[in-house]
Amino acid sequence: MPAEQRRLLLQVARQAVEMGPLPDRQAGRIGVADSDQLPDVLRRIQAAFVTLNLRSDGSLRGCIGSLQATRPLIDEVAGNAHLAAYGDPRFPPVDEAEFPRLHIEISLISPLAEFKAAAREGLIEWLAGQPLNERPGLVLQEQSLNRSATFLPAVWVQLPDAEAFVGELLRKAGLPVDHWSDAMRVQTYTAEEFAEPTAPG
Repeated sequence: MPAEQRRLLLQVARQAVEMGPLPDRQAGRIGVADSDQLPDVLRRIQAAFVTLNLRSDGSLRGCIGSLQATRPLIDEVAGNAHLAAYGDPRFPPVDEAEFPRLHIEISLISPLAEFKAAAREGLIEWLAGQPLNERPGLVLQEQSLNRSATFLPAVWVQLPDAEAFVGELLRKAGLPVDHWSDAMRVQTYTAEEFAEPTAPG
């Protein structure tokens, strides 16, 4: 993603957050006017996540995204930024006083790749064998229970231990940290990640 387009996507995400809450039927569905005039790279169909952290300590304030590409990237970023601020069920909606304290990160998601793991230990061993800065995002889906969760590649910074990473992802899916079954589906992906400057403005 060229630097100019990265800056534009971050501006769009910031504008979507500072738009304030919208009626439920509109939340997360906002788009960008005259998007047909934008470069092709911003109009391609691509999945993305938008993460909001607090500048003070880096703690999470909201994160919403999708793993399946369904809409133009510019609209994907705008919609997910708005939902990260006002529709993440883990947090109360952002209020206007918080706007200057938010730090926005965008992750552009690659297509998912199936990973054949016969056992939990095999997955952990494979992940541990990858260089830390090259480890992928991970999706774990327990198909028999309709439970799934994902961690973006950036989560490896907080959870560098492969066993802890898998365990916490299982916990996020509502499963025991040592859970495994023949119905477990594993998918991996990469993400191109970029963020606002660490200092406002």
